[in-house]
This record gives sequence, C-alpha cells and structure tokens, in this order.
Amino acid sequence: MAPKKSNTKRASVAAPAEEPPAKKLQAVLKKQGVTQATYKQVAEVLTHPVAQGLFPEDCRQMLLSGLSQSICVAVDERQQPQEMTVAMIGEVVAKVLQGLQEGLDAENEKVAGVEASKAGLEEKLQASEAALKATQASTAERESALQTASEAVMAARATLATREDEQKVGDAGLVAAQADKDTFEVTRAGDFDKLKGGDWETGLAKDHFKALEPVMKKLAMDESLKTATKSALMKKPAERGPFDLTVVDELDKCFHAKIQELGATLDAGRSDKDARAAAVAQAQATLEAADEAQKAASAALCAAKESQKEGVAVVKADKAALSAYKPEYKLATEQRDQKQNELQLFVDDNMTSFDVLKVRISAKKQKQIAAETAAAEAAAAAEAAAAEAAAALEAEAEAAVAEAAAAVAAAAEAEAAAAAAIAEAAAAAAPVAMETSSATVAMEMVEALAAATTA
Repeated sequence: MAPKKSNTKRASVAAPAEEPPAKKLQAVLKKQGVTQATYKQVAEVLTHPVAQGLFPEDCRQMLLSGLSQSICVAVDERQQPQEMTVAMIGEVVAKVLQGLQEGLDAENEKVAGVEASKAGLEEKLQASEAALKATQASTAERESALQTASEAVMAARATLATREDEQKVGDAGLVAAQADKDTFEVTRAGDFDKLKGGDWETGLAKDHFKALEPVMKKLAMDESLKTATKSALMKKPAERGPFDLTVVDELDKCFHAKIQELGATLDAGRSDKDARAAAVAQAQATLEAADEAQKAASAALCAAKESQKEGVAVVKADKAALSAYKPEYKLATEQRDQKQNELQLFVDDNMTSFDVLKVRISAKKQKQIAAETAAAEAAAAAEAAAAEAAAALEAEAEAAVAEAAAAVAAAAEAEAAAAAAIAEAAAAAAPVAMETSSATVAMEMVEALAAATTA
C-alpha cells in the first residue's frame, strides 16, 4: 500500500476508528488465543501520528476494522485476503518505524550541530582569553615603560636644575664682570668723554660728573688724582692746566686699564662658561626628549588599556555565548532522547506485538507440529538404536577377525620354531651319521616338519 501524497493534510490525533463491539471483539480474540493488550499494541500502529501523516484516513479505518479478522487469525488459517491485509498492516508498521527513525536521525543531527557549535564556542573563548592575556601583558609592559619614562623625566629635570645651578654659580663672576665692563665702557664713552672733551650743555657738567663719580670710585687710581678729577673735568679743555690734563689723561688710562682687565677676565672664563651653557643645553634637550618619550609611553599605555578593555568585552561575550549553549544543548538532547524513547517503545511494544501475531500458528497446528516432532524424535531414536546394534555387530566381527589373525600369527610362529629345531637337529646329526644317505635324512626332516605343522 503506497503512502498518501504529500499534499494530503496531516490528520489530527484522533481516537481509534470504530471497532467491533467489545463483546464480539473479546470473543474473537479469545477464540484466536490473542490477548487484548497485544491487539491494542497493533491497533495503535494504525492511529500513530506518523501513520496519520502518511496514510489516508479511510485506508487506516479499513485496516483497523479488519484487524481482528486478519492478523489475529493464525498464520496457518489465513486466507489470501487476510494475508493481503496483514501485508498492508506490515507496510504501515515499516513506514511508522522509518518515520520514527528519520525523526531520531534529525534530532541526532541537531545534537551533533549543537555539539559542533560548542567546540567552536570553546575554541573562540580560548582564543579571546589568550588574546586578553596578551593585551594584559602588553598593558603591564606599557605601564612599566611609562614608569621608566616618568623616572627619566624626573632625572632629566634634576640634571637640568643641577646644570642651571652650576651655570648660575659659575657664571656669577663673569656676569658681574660683564656688567662692570659694560658700565665702564658706557660711562667712558658717555659722561667721561663729554667731560673730557668739554662737550656738555650749559649747566649739565655737574650731572655728567655726578653720573661718573660712582663708576670712577671703582677705578684703581691715586687718591690725590681722584680728588682732583672733579675740578679738572669741570673745566673746558682750553681752561685746563698741565695738572688738569694729567688728571684727565690718567683717568682715561684707568678706564682703559679697567676695561682691558675685565675683558681679560671674560676671555679667561669664556670656555668654562660655554661648557656650562652647553651642559645646560644638553640637559634641556635630554629633558625635552624624556618629555616626548613620556608622552609616547602614556599614549601607548592608553592604547593598550583600550585594547585590554575591548578584550575583556570579547571574553565576556564569548563566555555568555558558551553559557547560552548549555540550555540549547539540554533542549536538543531532551528532544533527541524523547525521539529515542518513542522509537524504542514502538519497537518493544507495537512492532514486537505485530511480529508475534504475524507468525503465530493455531493450537491445532501446534499439536500437529508437536506430533510430527515426537514422531521424528521416535524415528531418530529407533534409527540411533539400529545404528548402535549394527555397530555392536560390527565390533564383534572385527574382534573375531582379530582373533583369527592372532591364531594364524601364532601358527606361523610355531612353524618357524619347528623349522629352526629341525635345522639344529640336522646340524648336530651330520658328523655322527655320515653314512646315512641324503635322501633318508631329507625324508625324515620332511616328516618331522609335517608332524610339527599338524601339531
């Protein structure tokens, strides 16, 4: 019987179709020697959801109505229509079994898919955790690098401060000398030259001298001359006497000497000053480089922390995905186990009941088979007894033959012994009776041999 076409709607689970009246069915089952439980197991095949989805309702109703008069009848009592009905029921059983197996196979594939996804999720989590460890190690390295860079900045700042202090202390004398030199040069070229040359405006001579006086005190000059400078310088060149000219000239020489002295001092300290300036510049450059390195280390640390933050988020997501797998796997295995149980129950109950009824024979046939079996066993026993008797006779015959052979062997042995005795006697008698003729001796030997043989 072919399954119904795919466009046929699946029938909803319904109660078994109309069966023969309960009493009539019970009587039929009792007559056939079939239990109601076995009948029910086979009937449930025709109302199974898989059967409802594969076979039309009218076909299943037809088979169900003829169930008690087909498969419940012993195999040796069935007619051709009943055999056809049993074959169609067997087709339904096979299709239901196939459908249950296909359902189980589908669930097994789902479980395998979920298990495969678990392996992928675990591998992904392992990879993300490894990546997170790498970013954490990188962050630790960046933190160490920033710490080192910060310490380098602090050291560079301390070095710069030290070099600047050294420069300040070392350049203090030169700075003072330069300031004095500048003051002397400006004063000489300014107030002193105006007074010396008489080039001052009316009423300003005292102002020029007043500005010159504190500078002049720093000059190494004879006190008497220094005292006379005011009167000499306050005069116009034409009004100055020889002494005044000497005083002015000596003052000019003192300015020149002081400026030369300060210049020599500056020249002598220039190399050390330049070295201190270079040391400060180097320390400043080192600090700037350390600052840049610190900024770079800080930026690298920020980037590493951002990567670590992203890595933590990825690991968290992967763990969540793996956790979500567990209920999915549980559901898949539960559905698989349910299909497995349905299939096993169908095989153990419905299919087993069908197989039992399909090959069941009648009580009459069972008695016939028992009688035939007993007759066969009796015939086999008789045949075995006859074979045993024949074997005994054969054994007796073989024993007689063996006994006769032993007698023949004994006779042959006796004959050989007699021949040996005759030969010995002949050998012993030969020297004594040489006159006896050979014919007589031979005759006696033959007679003796014949007598021995007869005995």
